[in-house]
Amino acid sequence: IFIISPSIKNTFTAPPVLKFVVTGIFETGLSAIDGGLCYISTKSAQKLFRMKGKVNRISLIVDNPDNATSISNVINDKLPFPYLTRSWIEENKNLYFWIAMEKLMMTFVLSLIVLIAAFNIISSLIMLVMEKRREIGVLTAVGFSPDKVMRVFMYQGMILGVIGTVLGVILGLLVCFIQKEFSIITLPGDVYIIDALPILVDSTDVLVSVAVSMGLSYLATLYPSYRASKLKPVDVIRND
Repeated sequence: IFIISPSIKNTFTAPPVLKFVVTGIFETGLSAIDGGLCYISTKSAQKLFRMKGKVNRISLIVDNPDNATSISNVINDKLPFPYLTRSWIEENKNLYFWIAMEKLMMTFVLSLIVLIAAFNIISSLIMLVMEKRREIGVLTAVGFSPDKVMRVFMYQGMILGVIGTVLGVILGLLVCFIQKEFSIITLPGDVYIIDALPILVDSTDVLVSVAVSMGLSYLATLYPSYRASKLKPVDVIRND
């Protein structure tokens, strides 16, 4: 094949053209890379770009990719101007920005779902209090203190929260298992390096989700339980 230097744009001289022999083909799965990347020797590249004895970039591979930025900063501090270093994270900062934005939006959407569930608990308990006004009045009349009445409805609300949380965790883990084993949700191979949505179950995330759900369930029981404890037995029985 013949490769014309893409960086030489002087109209008065013809750009360098070199002939190469293809010795191998590789595939990353990303069309942006597979459609325009090839490897040639350093000497051939210097000749093609008219940079005899020079290079414009040196790539380093570190043992831990997560340390690339810190290592890049250390090297950058030791290099004189105009040389600089950039980690692979900085090279792909736009991609990481959109990944972070997507994660933020997912967190926002899931938070709305949890809040809606909490309001459902509140409305359910308020309706239960309204339906059980007579029973609450009878219990108070026979000696139930307001604190005990409040605890009854708090326990009932927490039971609803526990049932919903347990079912949600089981369903979520089941969906993750199905996706991990059978790859139901696929991704276009010419855009992404993977062909299916990856799944990683983090025990910390699961525990945090359970804790937040239980905490909101507890908070959701406070107002309806408080209303139930403030019902006057005489007024309730008289009105019913």
